[in-house]
Amino acid sequence: MKKTITLASGQLLSISHPEPEDAAEILDYLKVVGGETDFLSFGSEGLPFTVEQEASLIRSCQSGEGGLILKATLEGKLVASLTLTPSPRPRLRHCAEFGISVLTAYHRLGIGRALMIEMMEWARANGIRKIDLRVNQDNQRAIEMYHRFGFKVEGKRSRAIKIKGEFKEEWLMGMPID
Repeated sequence: MKKTITLASGQLLSISHPEPEDAAEILDYLKVVGGETDFLSFGSEGLPFTVEQEASLIRSCQSGEGGLILKATLEGKLVASLTLTPSPRPRLRHCAEFGISVLTAYHRLGIGRALMIEMMEWARANGIRKIDLRVNQDNQRAIEMYHRFGFKVEGKRSRAIKIKGEFKEEWLMGMPID
């Protein structure tokens, strides 16, 4: 799947499923985006995966077993990513949790919205009936976007996130899909 979307800025955004050979680029991207914000569950260290592990995860998604990974590029540069991970348990398989990130320089261009629309279409087509997410209480722009999509706060976890010695509350949000 590869889709090209014209953003309000006139730029062409390409949304696609990554290939296993994209694993190193994705891991490098995650280190950059993690270093730009305190709103992700990781910092500039990125995720604790090797290139081989990330490539395996991508292959798992390609086979339909592991959920969804999307990458967004502008002029060949990886600027955003989204993952949607269904539960492996049969009784919970209809539920999935997602995470999204966009490089700071590309905020407010509609990239997050475009990725979420693709995610919703994929979820409906693949039997997902509930999407959940976790968000830092201070990430008001993201929370506003999630509300616009129909997500509601379903719970809160105190002291769930620790950044620079300070504890933050994590909001649990969810949205049923019919």
